[in-house]
Formats: sequence, structure tokens, C-alpha cells
Amino acid sequence: MNFLESFQKEYKAHKPRFLVEMTSFCCALTAISTLAFNVSEPPFVFIFSMFLISNVMLITAGIIRQAPFIVLQYIMFFIFESIGLYNAIMGP
Repeated sequence: MNFLESFQKEYKAHKPRFLVEMTSFCCALTAISTLAFNVSEPPFVFIFSMFLISNVMLITAGIIRQAPFIVLQYIMFFIFESIGLYNAIMGP
């Protein structure tokens, strides 16, 4: 099975989960692209918010997949990015 076929198979087998994971991927891509192209003055509130949305979706997908280490990893990311969002809002 090639890479494209695996996407098609996943989409057909688990459409809601696939859409959650794809939306999460798009949120993370938006956040990291915004950071990369706005290095001098990045909009941290927007960036951290997109990462948090992405993490919540991936935690949900990990629970559905019954993948405990993926869930733990994204909970850890969620905690650190929540701290980052708090610091971005509250300032130094």
C-alpha cells in the first residue's frame, strides 16, 4: 500500500476521525506557518490558539484510536501551549 492509498483507506474506514485529524493538521500548519513568516513580531495569541485547537483534536483522535502515548504527548503539548498562550495574553 502506498502513501496515498493509506489516506484513501483511512478516509473510507473512519471518515469522522480522518476529518478531525486533517482539520487538526491544518490548524497546526497554519500556526507554524504564521510563526515562520512573522518571526520578528509573531502574533502569539493566534499561534498558541491554533496549536491548542489542533491539540484538542489530536487528543480526541488519540482517544478514539486508543493510542495512549499519542494522547499523553498531545496533553503535554496542550499544557505547554496553554502556558504560552497565558504568557502571550498577560505579557512579561
